[in-house]
Amino acid sequence: MKPNELIIGSIFATALTAFGATAYAAPGNGPQCTGFGGPATHHAMRDRQRGATPPHFRQLGLSEAQRNQIFDIKYKSMPTMRQHYQQLRATRIALREASTGTNYDAAKVRTLADKLGKLQADIATLRAADQHKIYAVLTPQQQSQLQKMRNLRPAYGTMRGFVPGVPAMDTGS
Repeated sequence: MKPNELIIGSIFATALTAFGATAYAAPGNGPQCTGFGGPATHHAMRDRQRGATPPHFRQLGLSEAQRNQIFDIKYKSMPTMRQHYQQLRATRIALREASTGTNYDAAKVRTLADKLGKLQADIATLRAADQHKIYAVLTPQQQSQLQKMRNLRPAYGTMRGFVPGVPAMDTGS
């Protein structure tokens, strides 16, 4: 390597490190705010984890009493949900280790897979129960507005015009 290339490379590496550290140190910036959606997505996820009202409920004009009731519903289920998610994570790790280890035990893998499925079913059941309780807090007008909002939202997997089983449309370009 030529000395000039070495000097230029070290200057580039130093500048990259310095600017990277600056971006890390700036408030509101950093690895948690990068990625798909940028800072707004991160803050929405943070608010959801803290028990704030979900974004789609903000458009319903909830009263303070309704927001408090929804918070109570979510707050009461948090310890159970956390415990289930911790067990889910531990089971996924154990399943990955069992499938990549040197000694493969089909019975152990089957047991872990069954446990994983049961945990996912339990989480889905808890979520559905919470959603039902929250739906009951809404007025009939808010319930119909929420239903309209759900109908306007694209179905899962339909982003960017992709619809499973439907051939892509020819745009002529």
